[in-house]
Amino acid sequence: MNFNNLLDLYTDYLLVTPTYSTATGLSSVTDNQVSHDQITRLLSNRIDSQTLWQFVKPMIGDISDSEGLLIIDDSIEAKQHTKANDLITWHYDHCSGKSVKGVNFISSFYYSPTYEMGLPVGVDYVVKDTEVIDSKGRVSKKIKNEMMRCLTK
Repeated sequence: MNFNNLLDLYTDYLLVTPTYSTATGLSSVTDNQVSHDQITRLLSNRIDSQTLWQFVKPMIGDISDSEGLLIIDDSIEAKQHTKANDLITWHYDHCSGKSVKGVNFISSFYYSPTYEMGLPVGVDYVVKDTEVIDSKGRVSKKIKNEMMRCLTK
């Protein structure tokens, strides 16, 4: 099964599962046509902007118009119980007014008012991979403004 078909199947499974969803659960629903390992490999690949764009490009062509909007957002997905690393680390959350441990990411979303439909078109992760001596921690080599400009190319 190719990447797009497997991703579609996994997405549909997540949408219709009324309780906990697992790779093993999807495998049993498909009578083991899709293995647990296939789903695990699918999820272990971090989807980047190029992969996402190749997937949604045909659909964007169908809904694009002169009134379309490109929306860029900076978000934090809290991961308070996960061990900290370069990706999952402390970020200042303006909504809560304090630092939270999690994944900080920047996403871009195309919205077409004519079709009243939108699709994600880009994502980039803030990776704090540089130690700062005179500060209280680590910083990213790329600033968020630079990351946002790359998402709009």
